[in-house]
Amino acid sequence: MQNIDVLTDYLSQSSLLSPTGQVRSVLCSEVGYTSLSAGGEQTQAAAIIYGYMQAMANQHVDGFILSREQDAAEEIAQGLANGVCNLDTSHKLGWSWYQQINGAGSAAIQAEAAQVIGVSSLQSILTVR
Repeated sequence: MQNIDVLTDYLSQSSLLSPTGQVRSVLCSEVGYTSLSAGGEQTQAAAIIYGYMQAMANQHVDGFILSREQDAAEEIAQGLANGVCNLDTSHKLGWSWYQQINGAGSAAIQAEAAQVIGVSSLQSILTVR
């Protein structure tokens, strides 16, 4: 998601516009961040929030769909735990952060995500298109 603007800038070329002259939209689907990384659930949650915000900051992105709701045993065996719920269906941190991203607590969640990522604010690293 860090460079989704490269794709949408490419699609903005006149030779790639739709027959009506519009930039073709992009749907970011099957986006997955594992909770098995060094930072665990905090890193996964922060990545989900950053990815969502980056998608929403780009007028040519029509959607942001996470890879899966619940972890899958076969993917865990491969080192991936992309679900926002564990195998036992308990919620991970990413579930609650994603659920609240547009709610009253969104500023606090964004601040926590920025801290996990190591930046002053997520807005400072978004590429607006």
